[in-house]
Formats: sequence, structure tokens, C-alpha cells
Amino acid sequence: SHIDRNTTAQGVNGNKFIFKDLIENLEKQNIDNTSKEEIIKQLFDNVNTQLRQHLKEYI
Repeated sequence: SHIDRNTTAQGVNGNKFIFKDLIENLEKQNIDNTSKEEIIKQLFDNVNTQLRQHLKEYI
């Protein structure tokens, strides 16, 4: 089986927007670096989980 390139590309583009929104929100808030790192780590974990679930549909 194979991965649908168009669907994957759309997912990657969507993730870029998610990161952009997160960074803009963090810049507006007065949060210390530790909190920012924790939020970003949680975001990566969330994206990785969604990506694995998404890829299972094509593998």
C-alpha cells in the first residue's frame, strides 16, 4: 500500500498553521520559557499522535 501524497501534503500544511498560531499566541502572553517549552512539547506529541493515526489509514 502507499501514502496519498496530496492528503499528506494537506496535513503538513495544516500542521504549519497550527504551529504558527501557537507561536503567535505564546508571543502575546507573558509566559516563562519553561512553560513555552512544555506547551510546544505537548503540541509535538499531539501532532505526532495524529500523524501516526493518519498514516495507518494508508499503510
